[in-house]
Amino acid sequence: MKKTNKLLLKTLLFLVSAPLIIAACKKTGTEKENNSTSNVYKGWGSSVADPEGTALHFPQGIELVQAKVAPEEYEEESECTRREYGMERVSGLGLDGKVTLCVNFRNTTSAPINVTLPPGLIFISTDIKKQNGLLSEKVTFEVPAKQVYFHQLNLHCINIAREPARKKDLQFRLGPVTNVQLALDLLKFLETKDLHKNPEETGAVIGTALANVQQGRFSKYILGELDKLPNK
Repeated sequence: MKKTNKLLLKTLLFLVSAPLIIAACKKTGTEKENNSTSNVYKGWGSSVADPEGTALHFPQGIELVQAKVAPEEYEEESECTRREYGMERVSGLGLDGKVTLCVNFRNTTSAPINVTLPPGLIFISTDIKKQNGLLSEKVTFEVPAKQVYFHQLNLHCINIAREPARKKDLQFRLGPVTNVQLALDLLKFLETKDLHKNPEETGAVIGTALANVQQGRFSKYILGELDKLPNK
């Protein structure tokens, strides 16, 4: 392991927790929790407040048109699922489908514009019974001039006590880039890892780590799983 990785892991080790939540974001608000979720952080866990953090500002000429739940594969084809777009318009490692959004951006200028969404960016559900979502990796794409661009974001949920965000046409608001230090430490650590070598396994590990964040501390188990992720 590289020296930088060891230092980052040691930082995380200061926050070792009690039992790990194995089924991260699998439970719904109608089920009894074996591990009570914490509302230590606003907008996380069982908190219904808006998440806190740093506001994200888009480049001049870029507007967020809407962010809503992406259609299921079996539903009628939409702009966010058109086959000709392919995987180049799909980003994020939240592969369990709990917070999968179709996000639309408009470029009002006469030139293409690059847009970057940072890790830690949160989208807030307009239904407080449904889960908010967090982006675990940096995403960059180009929005063509004078067009609306559709991109699918596979986000990780940050509210294990809520229902999955699968309600048809459920809308989301743009939230902040999180300022929760545990989450920031995790995302910093992930910058040293190859997140796409085994995306499904990596996505599951990240989801469980974010479930730990909701309880305010990491488990020894998940720290070990994070350390096993392949380096870049």
